[in-house]
Amino acid sequence: LQRLDVVFINGTDMQSRITTPGGKELNGKAWADQLGLIHTPAMVFFTKEGKEALRVDTDILLDKNGNEIEANDEKILSNIYARLQFVVDEGYIAMPQFQRWRAQKGKTVQ
Repeated sequence: LQRLDVVFINGTDMQSRITTPGGKELNGKAWADQLGLIHTPAMVFFTKEGKEALRVDTDILLDKNGNEIEANDEKILSNIYARLQFVVDEGYIAMPQFQRWRAQKGKTVQ
């Protein structure tokens, strides 16, 4: 995470002002609405140019039946780590689709 700028926003916050990667000043709710965030928590990653590179929704925290997965589930932790690596390594430049990038890299991402 040291190689990323991390900002936590509350998607219901109408008071605090933030500057988005695109340079707009909005409150948390307005930005969440603009991004079209339906589920929370969510992680949205942006390129250095301010364009969305990847988003991670709570859907990865649910199994195929919609039940919550354990917070320390190795499969989920590995998936989130791989997504962070995809963003840090700028994998989206050569391979815009995360799943294809991960398949190309192999299941284990270092």
